[in-house]
Amino acid sequence: MKHHFSKSLIVIFSIICLLCSSVVSFAKSQAHSLKIKFITDAGPVEGANFKLYQVMSTDGTLYGDFADLQVEVGDLTDSENLSSLASTLASYAAGGTGEPIAEKKSDALGHADFSNLTSGIYLVTGSSGKIGNTIYIPKPALLRITELSDESIDVNVKYTMLSDIQKVSYTVKKVWENDESTARPDSVTVQLLQDSEVYDEVTLSSSNDWTHKWDDLSADHKWNVVEKDIPTGYTVMVALDENIFTVTNHWTTSSETTETTDITTTEPSTTTEPSTTTITPPPTTTITGSKTDKLPQTGQLWYPVCILFISGLLLFLIGFVSKRLSDDNEKE
Repeated sequence: MKHHFSKSLIVIFSIICLLCSSVVSFAKSQAHSLKIKFITDAGPVEGANFKLYQVMSTDGTLYGDFADLQVEVGDLTDSENLSSLASTLASYAAGGTGEPIAEKKSDALGHADFSNLTSGIYLVTGSSGKIGNTIYIPKPALLRITELSDESIDVNVKYTMLSDIQKVSYTVKKVWENDESTARPDSVTVQLLQDSEVYDEVTLSSSNDWTHKWDDLSADHKWNVVEKDIPTGYTVMVALDENIFTVTNHWTTSSETTETTDITTTEPSTTTEPSTTTITPPPTTTITGSKTDKLPQTGQLWYPVCILFISGLLLFLIGFVSKRLSDDNEKE
């Protein structure tokens, strides 16, 4: 009887060790680290402030505070559209939409490290940095992390350059898509953001050809444009090309869908070599701001499930061994 009991305890202990090892390995796979690298031809940029936002679930659906935005998600297989989407979300984030889940400054190597990240699509934004007389402005980027992603992820920052004595000009242009002119409002209001503050607010209409230009802006600041009140029935996309902000309002219908098979988180740049991270969500519907729940934190929620599973299995094995010992006693 003692022999059977000892053998049974060894079996139980081995199973528990195996299960615990699996849980630890599984939990580890849920947490990822991200290293942002802001390195230019002139060297690394130190002191740039990077912010990380959770903006979409892994299937490309806006959620959380960003789900309220009437943002045109568009074709996520198109690199130009993806660049515009990152720019659009970054503009509204700068205007106060959502809170970053983490914020870090780049070190002497130009690195900003983030840890304990779980599944989701993240927006990375950064402040400008200076080397000598040149200002380097990082471009926003989208990054998808899944349970199958590498535990450690590196992303090279794309950027534009300006002289610190240079004055800049920006033009905003309104474009209407997929609608009839009778459905359009008589005017829209757009805001020019200096870093995260409203610098100016203008009205665009047919009287000014739906355009406006700002001159003599300081290159020491980061400039964004947002549409203040998106017209009902439309989504918005803000694209920046050189010094022109194009604000596109797209008329939406419930039947519109966008096929998505792959997202590349890089955008064209003439200043750095491309670094790609691939996003492969299933087909998604164009998002017009319907509220969805926040992305589940899989690295946290599965811990109690696994613990309960192991506890239940342990009780089952103890009961099984006890019954076998009882049967052996009866036979003796």
